[in-house]
Amino acid sequence: MAKRIVGIAIALAFLLFFALTPPPEGLAVAAWHVFGVLFSSVIMWLFDIFPKMIVTLYVCAACVAVGCYDSMSEALKSFMTSASIMVLGSFFLAGMLSQTSIPLRLVGFLVRFTKDSGRAFLLVILATCALISSFCDDMTAATIVYTFVVSLFGIERRVVTGENRNLRAAMMIGIPLAAYAGGCITPVGAPSNVVAIELLRATAGVDITFLQWVLIMIPLSWFIVCVLWGFLCLTLRPEPLDPTTYRKILEATSLGRWTVLEKKSLVIFLGMVALWFAGSVVPLLSSPMVVIIGAIVMYLPGVDVMVPERFQKIASWDLFFLLPGVMVMATVIEQSGLIQWLVGNAFATLAGLPVPLTLFLACLVLFLIRVLIPAGPPVTILAIPALIGIGAVTGIHPVVMTCVGVVWGTICFMLPIDILRAYTYDAGQFTVRQMWKAEIPTVVVSLVFSTVYLPMAVGVVFPG
Repeated sequence: MAKRIVGIAIALAFLLFFALTPPPEGLAVAAWHVFGVLFSSVIMWLFDIFPKMIVTLYVCAACVAVGCYDSMSEALKSFMTSASIMVLGSFFLAGMLSQTSIPLRLVGFLVRFTKDSGRAFLLVILATCALISSFCDDMTAATIVYTFVVSLFGIERRVVTGENRNLRAAMMIGIPLAAYAGGCITPVGAPSNVVAIELLRATAGVDITFLQWVLIMIPLSWFIVCVLWGFLCLTLRPEPLDPTTYRKILEATSLGRWTVLEKKSLVIFLGMVALWFAGSVVPLLSSPMVVIIGAIVMYLPGVDVMVPERFQKIASWDLFFLLPGVMVMATVIEQSGLIQWLVGNAFATLAGLPVPLTLFLACLVLFLIRVLIPAGPPVTILAIPALIGIGAVTGIHPVVMTCVGVVWGTICFMLPIDILRAYTYDAGQFTVRQMWKAEIPTVVVSLVFSTVYLPMAVGVVFPG
């Protein structure tokens, strides 16, 4: 209650400030008022003052009130876009896969190559989490892998035992970060990825296909996972698995024959992936179209890999209703001239800096913002138009800046306040000091790699 009251007070303060003060020189009154709507809505999202649907409706109404839309009907068009369909698609995939043992079968297959090596087993856990997250939401992927690890090692909340102590700490640190990094790999890995693609099209007029996205993101995401694994091994030194634990792992992942449900789910999953890649050369097979095809097949009589009750349980309606509000704000920011004003004033100094330095600073600033704000989608989505504006001034390709927004607005290092980080931190298997020792060098190396890699990768995928 107290948190919500404080949030309301802050939101009202922003609204009144921007409503009662004159705009800076060169900025229209409507654009200045948009600032008030923007900051007040972000506060409402972060403080959970109202349900996400109410905040989205507030954003629509406020944008109409300040003159950015002619009517509520026009503003409400953002409720059903291709981005909305893709978000629903991520819910369908998460619901289908989470009711099968396919993720555990993947772990079992990979574990057979690790033998009793604790370091190799840690890599398997991180890789599995990233792979699942690339087609499911971050929370689903982290929950599946976390539950497996907790049951396998008998981890009790706040109880730290001597057996495989360092390995447990490394897994708890790495699982959320691997889920975040994996979520960047495909457009359906996170709902904010879909919105980022829409923003790229709306703000810069650039379309990016499923295949192009994957080609750019796979090396960067896996680089971050591998660097994290390397520093976890270097700083925590995971112990070898003793014979008893290794035998338990093999038993836990020896699931026997594939069930009919698993076979159906795997065929549908692989079919959707194939169609997404085919969409890079067949325009009809757009990503939303593939989602619709997949959803229909899931519910077909005789297939029945999804039931309404399962979908209702797995779907995050809060997130679904958050995205239209963000899209409305992004559209208004672009149409009101706010982006142009910000670029011309706040970011003008970056124009004289070398491109690599500009890109590095953009990554660093967004990383610091994400550390302090435990809400990835709003940070990512609201940052991308500004980042594209910086790129327009400094000559950086808009796809590069969009990727910066997705990666460094999604992955949360350093503090256990983000929902996934808090999820594993609450198990009590690692300290903040242990986390920092592995994550600080991971951040530094990954920031530098992003600065060097992204312009080259985008230049190859988008020649000329």
